[in-house]
Amino acid sequence: MRERTVYFLGKVDEANMRGTLSGIQEISRAQKRKTIITLYVTSPGGYFPLAVAFYDLIRTEGTYLKTIALGQVSSAAILIFLAGEKRLASSHTRFHVHEMIRGWDSAEQLPLSDLEKVTAETKAEQELMCKILAEGTGLPAEKWEEISRAETFLTAQQAQEYGLVHRII
Repeated sequence: MRERTVYFLGKVDEANMRGTLSGIQEISRAQKRKTIITLYVTSPGGYFPLAVAFYDLIRTEGTYLKTIALGQVSSAAILIFLAGEKRLASSHTRFHVHEMIRGWDSAEQLPLSDLEKVTAETKAEQELMCKILAEGTGLPAEKWEEISRAETFLTAQQAQEYGLVHRII
């Protein structure tokens, strides 16, 4: 079995996602035998729907991905890390888990009905994040909700205790 390496460094955005996914797909297509793809992850987080798409794609495509967290893995980037079948973290890694944050691209004013829609969507994203974390770690979604509300920074050791990390390197 061969092992290949890809890096995810920086924000969860379209450019980073495109580069990482094309690297993974290129390796997968080029290999005739089973290949382990190691993905190094360090990220401040970013756009949640892209992280979910990455997670779903890796988990449903059958790619064997080993993820290694370095530095800090925050917010939506935790889903990138969680996509790994085997998840490792350096002893210095910190994980940042928080509630969903909704930013505005402009100074546009919204009527109450639009704000209610945005609030409902943000709540749905929060529930999805906690559900995926629960599925990947075995820790209940309610516990992840509590951790998120507390704006929690986890050490590699704590992340391992919560089932996010399989092994500290």
